[in-house]
Amino acid sequence: MDQQTSCKSAFAHGTFENIKVQWRTFLTFCIYFGFKFLPASLNTVCLYAQFLSRSFKSVNSIKNYLNGVRLLHLYNDLEFPYLQSFSLKLTLKGLQRLNPYLPRKALPITPFILKQIYEFMDLNDTQDKTFWSLFLLAFFMMSRKSNLVPNSEKEFDENKQLCRGDIIIENDVLIIILKWSKTIQFGQRKLRIPISSIQGSILCPVNAYKNMIKAIPAVKKDPAFCKVKKGRILPITYKEYQNKLRYLIQKTGRNSLFYSTHSFRRGGQL
Repeated sequence: MDQQTSCKSAFAHGTFENIKVQWRTFLTFCIYFGFKFLPASLNTVCLYAQFLSRSFKSVNSIKNYLNGVRLLHLYNDLEFPYLQSFSLKLTLKGLQRLNPYLPRKALPITPFILKQIYEFMDLNDTQDKTFWSLFLLAFFMMSRKSNLVPNSEKEFDENKQLCRGDIIIENDVLIIILKWSKTIQFGQRKLRIPISSIQGSILCPVNAYKNMIKAIPAVKKDPAFCKVKKGRILPITYKEYQNKLRYLIQKTGRNSLFYSTHSFRRGGQL
């Protein structure tokens, strides 16, 4: 029983959910077209790749789903030697030539854009104080959204997303402690990221954070970026974060579809 639990924990929750979607897609394909799925033949796998090209523009996405088929076989103690086969490689190369794909990257958010966003925020409003602090820390930390906010209120994980206790104020510097990231999934170390104040600037992350925690006091285990709903402290969700950003981007006269929360990370890297 313990060994089964360990095996189930090998993948992060989000990763395993994606794998299950890949399994369902492959099984549905095989059942609909009457193909044997375990073990699948090379011909079935090649036809599946062709089928996926109807929905995916990127061959890398197709390869991702084919890896899901590989895992399905391995979980059932079956071999899956097809990823290196000439027929499958030829199919994928042909799909890549027939459907050239250039991924659209989110445009970066720069300090200039941040200053424009600031003009459309009400810093007397408690929630806007929270979003402004979230925006600035996302920019200066160059952090992924998974470190900042959960996908839903119920999915907040104090071991992954920032808590109030993970942000320490020392003089005019914020010390931010990251316990988990895309590259630190097993708690093997902690990152300590110092964020300095910018005296006299509306872009000062230290002032923004101080204003937020004064507006919404919380204990160490509470989400760093939160709201109060019916007397309860709840996390800001990814959807709220994304929607607020795109609303403000639209206010600046830009097309919000070209921006996402990843734009903070891209802007901080410039």
